[in-house]
Amino acid sequence: MTPTPMDEKHIARYLGALSIEERVQILLSLLEAGSDGLQMLDIAANTELGVAAVSKQIEALTGLELVVIRSIDNNKMYIANLELIDNLFEWMYQQFGPGFKIPGHVPHPSAGDAVTTQAQS
Repeated sequence: MTPTPMDEKHIARYLGALSIEERVQILLSLLEAGSDGLQMLDIAANTELGVAAVSKQIEALTGLELVVIRSIDNNKMYIANLELIDNLFEWMYQQFGPGFKIPGHVPHPSAGDAVTTQAQS
């Protein structure tokens, strides 16, 4: 499989795909299954989604190569593309680190800090 570039267009598409709850549920189920993958009925059972919903969302995920399909013993196995998902999150971390910092911006105190400050007054 050829590596997918991590440019703005691809990042937006991947993050857009992850903005749909059912797709995230499916990916989590596939990540839990590891390299063995799962059949569609197993994904539906794990996620408590209907087979038609899983089929529709899997189609979108495979179109973006976030999920790959392998045929094993005449069964379609759906497998999370671990390399692509790792690259996506690595790119996000490299761009934004553990927290996005805006130069010259002083962050607002968190709710916990505000409560502590009020209690000390």
